[in-house]
Amino acid sequence: MRRDAVPMLTGDLSTLRFDTAGLDEGDRRGAYLDRLDGILETTFLSDRFSARMDAFQLGALSVLTLDASPRRSRRTATRIAHDRYDSIGVQYIVAGVAQGDAGGRVVDSTPGTILLLDYGQPFDIADRTARNVVNVAVPRAMVPAVAGGVGELHGRVLESTTAHALVALMATFPAALETLPGAAGPMLARVFLELLAIALECYPDDRGDTVSARDRVTITQAERLVDGRLGSAELGPAWLTAKLGMSRSELYSIMERFGGVSRFIASRRLRGARVALEAEGETRRIGEIAFAFGFASEAHFARSFRAAYGMTASEARQSAKATRATYSVTPRRRRTD
Repeated sequence: MRRDAVPMLTGDLSTLRFDTAGLDEGDRRGAYLDRLDGILETTFLSDRFSARMDAFQLGALSVLTLDASPRRSRRTATRIAHDRYDSIGVQYIVAGVAQGDAGGRVVDSTPGTILLLDYGQPFDIADRTARNVVNVAVPRAMVPAVAGGVGELHGRVLESTTAHALVALMATFPAALETLPGAAGPMLARVFLELLAIALECYPDDRGDTVSARDRVTITQAERLVDGRLGSAELGPAWLTAKLGMSRSELYSIMERFGGVSRFIASRRLRGARVALEAEGETRRIGEIAFAFGFASEAHFARSFRAAYGMTASEARQSAKATRATYSVTPRRRRTD
């Protein structure tokens, strides 16, 4: 199917509608790739593929509503350097579950939440089920300023409890944008950005607590420091306190929401280990990965992993392998037009 064969929406805000329902099975994947292959590397994870996509323009903001079969979507360093696409994706998850990695942060997106993805940084997200999402691409310069920098939002999940106004607005997009006049676009964009600013001002840390701007900066710095030394034997509360240049009591007060400094470090180590053991092509034994990420024994790692994720490390690895092996894998199609 050629681009000029795609039927257009009639609403003034509309730019594109794409639906595989009218296409032969053999044409569906290629037609989908023609629309998103320039930004993402896509692997299809189901034998039969279907997708419905509506695109709208709200001033400088691009809105995409998408309901599609399971896929693996990757944004690689090579792709980033090539296209220089520089936006922040604000993705409201209507239905479905996706898991993966965004710049070293474990991502687990569920219905009713908002996932933030920085398209200037790599990510690898796999759908475990069909997903329905509303995605707003915001140019980096327009993203409200946040402590720690916009890039630190990569892979963050905003819960509806702290981003309820933004969630409510995005939930209306699939129906509302088809009927609003074009003049409403810039105004709606301003409302969206205002609500995004409110959500980012009080976005939760990974335990669901609200964090002050000052503490958020410290937590971001701590994450960077710890993630750079996950396998080091010297990594501990004293080392982190010295690196951050603050007193032990100050750091412990900030890290209390994580259960303390030691638990914060252990959590980062578990995250890193899980990403590694689930990675495609990873051949190290689980014990080797545990030691590489600073765990003193395989038994300690096994207990910690099960307590954190509700499954054993072996089960997590096998689940990741089963997902890749069970579903058919279709490589990206090179465009010839």
